[in-house]
Amino acid sequence: MATRFLLKRAIAIGLAALLIVVACLCYLRYAEDQASLWHWLRFGYMAALNADLSKAGEYSVSFEARDIDPALELEVPKDVGSRMSAEELLAGLQATSQLIGPDGKVVYSGGIPQYTVRVYPPGSGRICLVEYGYDTVGWHKVNVAITQPALALKGVPHRLIVVSHGRNIDARLVMRARLFAGHTALLTAAVILITVVITSRRKPNLQNNNQGKTE
Repeated sequence: MATRFLLKRAIAIGLAALLIVVACLCYLRYAEDQASLWHWLRFGYMAALNADLSKAGEYSVSFEARDIDPALELEVPKDVGSRMSAEELLAGLQATSQLIGPDGKVVYSGGIPQYTVRVYPPGSGRICLVEYGYDTVGWHKVNVAITQPALALKGVPHRLIVVSHGRNIDARLVMRARLFAGHTALLTAAVILITVVITSRRKPNLQNNNQGKTE
């Protein structure tokens, strides 16, 4: 009986150790993915446009789409993005954008911003303005016309960039999945070890009681 208990305890401890290793690997991959994501947020754009949204004007840039689902984003310094909300930075802005396909036809035309804006990820200084939702690769062109400027951006270094919105979301989903897996493995290992400790303390008492009854 005692041998069986010791064997079960050894198996439980081994399983907990394995889960801890799995959790560490998940956290390590999460840290690597996070570093890659921040590097991609800084350099992984398909086009950059030095547009000044603090005054009226028209801008245009051509780019070769390497990823599906292009989006137009505003990039400001991280400290500015953490101090001011996207709504404050874009207050009063009235602008439009167009996405022109390889055949010269207008694929998308609409206002800026397209939806409720926010700095995302928090502290990144990246504000998504328009999700074009277009899934064809090849040479494209983005036209931006500013009719009423965002005065809060005056004196703030900023630019427009074209990125893959789908790739951005996929990267974050993978990171969250790995973080969740790490938490789950670590929590499961903790439960197993706590159970082992509790049962190990109770086992001698049960043996003593059995001996007392035998006598």
